[in-house]
Amino acid sequence: MDAQREDTLDDPRFHRHYVTPSGADLREITALIDRGVLRAEVARVLPLAEAAQAHRLSESGRVRGKIVLIP
Repeated sequence: MDAQREDTLDDPRFHRHYVTPSGADLREITALIDRGVLRAEVARVLPLAEAAQAHRLSESGRVRGKIVLIP
């Protein structure tokens, strides 16, 4: 585990939430983001053609936030 990740585990400003992938969960998360209760951190936005690069980034363990693919 890298030092940055270890720091966030003990930092009260960060909370990890795990959800099952369902339409209801995604709608609830979207509503929380829209109301400003939850913030989603986007690390990179890539075109779908660069999905292999996105996968490599994800596997590296060095990306903080979500990787978004645009079709």
